[in-house]
Amino acid sequence: MEPMITNITDIKNAAEIINKDVVLVGLYLYPQLHLYIRNPVNITVVDQNPTLITAVSYAISKNLSRVLVVTTMNLSEQLEEFNNTIRCEALYRGRTLSVYAVEMRRQ
Repeated sequence: MEPMITNITDIKNAAEIINKDVVLVGLYLYPQLHLYIRNPVNITVVDQNPTLITAVSYAISKNLSRVLVVTTMNLSEQLEEFNNTIRCEALYRGRTLSVYAVEMRRQ
């Protein structure tokens, strides 16, 4: 059984970033991240690749102001759908995955 992401450096770098923040990660990435994070209580697994809408929906449902997203998608491109209510910052961009901080701006 071959891992989904073959660039293990991306997994290591992502694991170093996601310490205590709430993190959304796709089911296919979770086993690899779990190799480097022994007690992943802050990780929430979603069935598909997390999108910006998934992150916003999750943050609102849990009353969070910030959530990290580990994804293979470019969340910055999806930011146009929101009017200055969401801040999306790329914390890490690798060859096979990226880590974004999605923050809800209070109005």
